[in-house]
Amino acid sequence: MRSRRRTTGCSSSRCPARLRQDQDALRPAATDATQDEEAERLLAHGASLHDDLRGKYGPGTGWVTLADPEGNLFCVLRSDGELAARD
Repeated sequence: MRSRRRTTGCSSSRCPARLRQDQDALRPAATDATQDEEAERLLAHGASLHDDLRGKYGPGTGWVTLADPEGNLFCVLRSDGELAARD
């Protein structure tokens, strides 16, 4: 099963990962993890924080942009379930 969440394919034009033309789309398998849990898991596995925009546009909005050990940027988005719960 593929997920539409937590991807380099950030839908916002403000997402720095979207601005890069040399990126590969990352589609991790769906998990029950929240955006915060997934960002923490990725940080524990060697990613570094590039920009944290969680809540910038109000509660439950935004994303986290991380960089892998090679410097490739990717965004951690909220899951469909998190977005639905917010509404």
